[in-house]
Amino acid sequence: MSTTNTTTPTFSFKRGIGASRGKVRDRKVIWLVLPTVIVLIALFVGGFMFGILQSLGYFSVIADEEQKNWI
Repeated sequence: MSTTNTTTPTFSFKRGIGASRGKVRDRKVIWLVLPTVIVLIALFVGGFMFGILQSLGYFSVIADEEQKNWI
């Protein structure tokens, strides 16, 4: 005796409803991650700009001759 499986796969969502929920979820994830991304980008860009300004002679770590005279 052979048994045959007569069940067919069913989907638990409709195309229109599932698509709109996915878009809302994607937008929610973006809004939740956005503050962290902004802070990380600001820190990276700030450090990058500080490094460029230091290489051009601004914000030098070693004091200039004018500053040494005051000490």
